[in-house]
Amino acid sequence: MLTLSKPTTNKRVFLTSILSAGLLVLLTGCPYQSPYKIDSEPQLAIDNNLIGNWNGMVVEENGRQHEVLVSLSGKNEKEYEISFIGHFSRKNYKDPDRKDTISGTAFLSDIDNNRFLNINLDGKYYICSVVMEDGKLSLMAMNEHFTSFVIMSDADLRRKLSYHFRTRRYPLYDDEFSMRNMEREK
Repeated sequence: MLTLSKPTTNKRVFLTSILSAGLLVLLTGCPYQSPYKIDSEPQLAIDNNLIGNWNGMVVEENGRQHEVLVSLSGKNEKEYEISFIGHFSRKNYKDPDRKDTISGTAFLSDIDNNRFLNINLDGKYYICSVVMEDGKLSLMAMNEHFTSFVIMSDADLRRKLSYHFRTRRYPLYDDEFSMRNMEREK
């Protein structure tokens, strides 16, 4: 009969280290994505100052930078067509980066004088804080850990974002998916 021995202290430390490293990988930041949006239906008219092509950079955790062109055009009075054009990293690091376009729709929402874009890409919503300063546009993607609560509705997402921005000195953004100080293409 085969008997299993108890793991030695060294084995326990090794197993704990491996499991901790795996958990750390799982908990790294990703942009918040959800079936929910801030408003059930678009409420605000499009801001014509946002329409155009914007040149920006995305910086990965490893420091690699990628140029990204963000194109915003009016779809109707309250919605935008949005496209992200650039060289995006592949999930398999052995595959080379290649130029790609990711397209969807977006609409503006306002929470406590903070503007957000609800970006719909393939049925999933990504929430970005929108800041326009000195003619430069910043789209900062919310980090998936901006709240520890489970969001169950559009209204719930609105409440959680309002609470987050009222109680945090520095909101939790996903820096790898945020584009700061983009300049309008001439």
